[in-house]
Order: sequence, then C-alpha cells, then structure tokens
Amino acid sequence: MIYAGLAVWGQGPDSRPSQAARRRTRGFALITVLAALGLLTSLYPGFSTTAANHARMIGHVVLQREAKLVTASALEVVVAALHAPGLGREALLSVVPVDGSVRVCRLTGAVVAVRVQDLAGRVDLNEGRPALVRALARAVLPGGAGEAAAEAILRHRAAARAAGRLPFRTTKDLARVAGPAAALAPHVTVWSLEDGIAPGAVDPALRPLLAEEAGRPGAGRGLGWRRYAVELDVTTGRGATAGFAASMVLEPGGAAPWRLLQADWRPVEGAGARGRAAVGAC
Repeated sequence: MIYAGLAVWGQGPDSRPSQAARRRTRGFALITVLAALGLLTSLYPGFSTTAANHARMIGHVVLQREAKLVTASALEVVVAALHAPGLGREALLSVVPVDGSVRVCRLTGAVVAVRVQDLAGRVDLNEGRPALVRALARAVLPGGAGEAAAEAILRHRAAARAAGRLPFRTTKDLARVAGPAAALAPHVTVWSLEDGIAPGAVDPALRPLLAEEAGRPGAGRGLGWRRYAVELDVTTGRGATAGFAASMVLEPGGAAPWRLLQADWRPVEGAGARGRAAVGAC
C-alpha cells in the first residue's frame, strides 16, 4: 500500500532511474556542454578578428579626419597670408611664394607642404595662345609627345568652339583629350581667362623655357580678381596623410573674401610632406 502510494506520485521503486540511465544522462549533458564549448572556441577567432578589424577601421577614420582638419586649417593660413593687408607683391612672396615653389612648415604638430601659384602663371587651356600651348607641351613632355599633346588640345578646342561648347571645364578633361599628358596638369588651368601668362608667376623650372612666349603681351579677359592654385600635402604626427588641391579666387571687394572654384581631395604621392625639412611654423 505504501509502495502503491509512492508509485502514484512517481517515487516508487519502479520509477527510479537505473544507475546506467543516470550515467547516460550525465554523459549526454557532458557531450552537450563540450559541443557548446567547442562551438564557442571555433567562433572566438572570427569574433576577435572582426572586432580587431573594426577597431583598425575606426582608428584609420579618426586619423584621416585629423589629417583633413589640419589641411583645412592650413588652407585658412594660406588664405590669410594671401589676404594680408598692405603687402605688395615682393612682401607677399616672402610670406607665401605664389610661383609654384614648395614651402614646408609645421602646423599643430603636422608637417605641411604648401604649393601656391598665381594662376596668371599657368596656361589657360581654353584661352591660351596656340604658340604658348605648344611651347608648354614641348617644355614638359619629351620628344614628339609634346607636339602631339598640343595638337590634340588645339583640335579639341577648335571642335568644341565650333559646336558652341566650352572646350575644357576642368583640368581633369586634359587626360581625356590629350591622353598621357598628365605632366601638363600642374602647369595649366581653366580659370585664368588669359591668353598669355605672367612671367613672374611661372614655375621657376619652366620660366627659361617659356620666356619668349611669356614676354608677349596678352589680351586677357580676366576680371581683375586674384586667382590661385593651392596644393597641400599634410602628414600628421601620427603618420596620417591628406592631400588637397584647389583653385580659388580672392575677391576683397566681394560678398565673400574668397571662394573655391574647384577642389579635390587627392592621395598623397610618395612620402608626402614626411621627411621634408620644415622651415618654421605655418
């Protein structure tokens, strides 16, 4: 009677698991735990690698942001120097050379390579005299490549004008028109609106080669605004780099003292500003 009552509640001797059954249950539980541990062990390297990659990506973004902030500050310094009141051309050259030569300085712990050129010293792709375009191409490109590039530029210019289009909207159009003529890019513009060039603003390396054409008076259609090309290569103290190239116009009497005509972030070639000797603070 007692055993029957216990059996009703599932506690009788017939309901008790055998020792073998208990061992099987414990073994199954152990296998389950070991399988779970094995799964976690196999997943851990993947999780840790993903976390490490995300950390590196975030660190890279932070460093690039830092480099771009320094670049923006350097641009403000350049604009302030170009706007410096009461400076004549000679004094301005001593602050920020505007003939395309490179000045290296330090700004907030970063090394900044600054290249500023008065666009009056660059050949305008839309307005430059044919003889000036040919002289520049021959001076920069070796062998017959210069003559071929000049002819391609002039043919494109004539065809575009005949169709009522602006031949070159940006200097990037040069690669599409003249093919392997990228070496010309630092010496041309679409913003000077002049058919000639100002000798004092020409890249010093090209000045002797363009002396004859540069000395001829032009019939420029410029509006009297000061226009500059600015290139900045920045290397921060933590090794991040940023490159920036822009064409800008300074309008002292305008609604805004300066504005960008064209601007691009670009990769820094080689070591950028790193390894160059800074001449002082920017």
